Amino acid sequence: MTPEDKMLAELSELLIRLMDNSLTAEEFQRLQTLLREHPLARQYYFDLLTTVAGMEEIQEIASAEEERVTALLGALAENERTATAVPVEKPSEKQEKSETQTKPAGPAVSKLSLYALLLSSAALLMLMAYALWVSGKPTGVEVATLTDCIDAKWSLPYSPQKGMRLMTDDEPIQMLKGFVKVQTDSGAQLILEAPAEFRFRSGDELAMSYGRIFVNVAGAPNGFTVQTQKSKIIDLGTQFGVYTDLRGDSELHVFEGKTVLIAGLANQQERLLDVPAGQACLFGQKKETIVPIPLSADTFAKWIDSEVGLIWRGQKEISLADVVGGGNGFGTGQADQGIRVETAAFGKPECRTRRTGNGYFPVSASVFVDGIFVPDGGREQTVSSTGLIFGDCPKTSGFYFMDPVSTPSTVRSRKNPKGLPIRLGDTDYSQPAHPCLFLHSNLGITFDLQAFTSRLPGVEIAEFRSEIGISDTAERASSAVFWVLVDGQVRYRKDVQKRGPADIIRIPLEKTDRFLTLMTTDAGDLEPEWEDNPNGYDWCVWGKPILILK
Repeated sequence: MTPEDKMLAELSELLIRLMDNSLTAEEFQRLQTLLREHPLARQYYFDLLTTVAGMEEIQEIASAEEERVTALLGALAENERTATAVPVEKPSEKQEKSETQTKPAGPAVSKLSLYALLLSSAALLMLMAYALWVSGKPTGVEVATLTDCIDAKWSLPYSPQKGMRLMTDDEPIQMLKGFVKVQTDSGAQLILEAPAEFRFRSGDELAMSYGRIFVNVAGAPNGFTVQTQKSKIIDLGTQFGVYTDLRGDSELHVFEGKTVLIAGLANQQERLLDVPAGQACLFGQKKETIVPIPLSADTFAKWIDSEVGLIWRGQKEISLADVVGGGNGFGTGQADQGIRVETAAFGKPECRTRRTGNGYFPVSASVFVDGIFVPDGGREQTVSSTGLIFGDCPKTSGFYFMDPVSTPSTVRSRKNPKGLPIRLGDTDYSQPAHPCLFLHSNLGITFDLQAFTSRLPGVEIAEFRSEIGISDTAERASSAVFWVLVDGQVRYRKDVQKRGPADIIRIPLEKTDRFLTLMTTDAGDLEPEWEDNPNGYDWCVWGKPILILK
């Protein structure tokens, strides 16, 4: 069944219930919505009226003024007056006499015409409501589109779905849970966070009873206005956030440009205040005074992306350890989770010596991790899904011990099957408060930088940072080489010959850079054995590996 067929089936059921006088208030509202939003529904409705009432010009009458609707009522009355009665059998003289004594005399009534009248009258009530809507008294005008939502739940009858159109309306919209992203037809981008109650007054103005909203007006030439219970914020080409509670007390945080705060709407004593970028204020408490407060960088959700569960509050760092743990870089990943080399899928890492070919394995489960590989033998090494080659990849044993993992609580060894923590100097990288990427030699992992920037409009990646070293808890002296490649080219290389902290890396990144590859290789031990594996204790740690945003 097509969506149109489903809609018409629902419409037919509602019209039948209307004619039976069994339609609830919610169903009546749904019927109005179908007629308002679907031209096919309106055509179906008019065809039904034409069939039932025998009026070929019903559509023209429906769109006329109220006096023409009154004329329609007169036409229906005339139709009933002239309707042909249903013939009935003439009663016997005795039966007629009996009925005359018990019942008052009256005109003959056609059951068919009576049913037609009831049907037409019920339909006419709906027609009159629709006529009022099309004759200049609309319930709303479409002004915006809901473009994305995360865990959103709205009060009935609203249902948060991508692509849903939002309208100006007298009734406020209540959002009980989650986040929504809205694009206004005038060009403003809005992120609303529950709990919230709001309604569009126009395409350039939103009234919010309570809740949080972040507004980016860069694409709206006429600016945007947010009205609360006690204030109005007007801006032209800025980024700002508004939080208002149930009492009407509000906070205004301006991140770019300048806004005008009109305070005192509740007591009619309006005051105007320019609030420029970098400033914030509180309004409504203590007799509606305006109080400067610190600007909060992370109070408002500034962007969402349901595809990756992204809720960005303006953080300036992306955690690559979080990404390796299955997250989006902003805390949604898990410690002790990694990427299994043999399947290129997320899961619990294994601690066992293995060897695999030097092929490149794309990680389809993450848009941020492009792929992983095991360099082995000095052959040309593919380091991206687009076929970038690292031609100077060193010859290695090709063995590795543990899958790439985010912040492992322990690393097992033959002497300590229960595992040992990961430390570099005084920092315990086994704790979630100190995330790390554990990348045993010989392993490599490539991140897609454009996958981050494409989901954070207006943001660029300025730098990669990390502490590196071999864990102090490794049970035997080890040596390894740490590599950083950008688009297949070496940007950093460090031979590490002892356990403990080795270096703090800062790699500048350009807007055109796409693939960041982190790799660790052994120091030339070529034929390890399980019983005495020379690179088995290359417990290479990338401590707090992050991308710096600007």
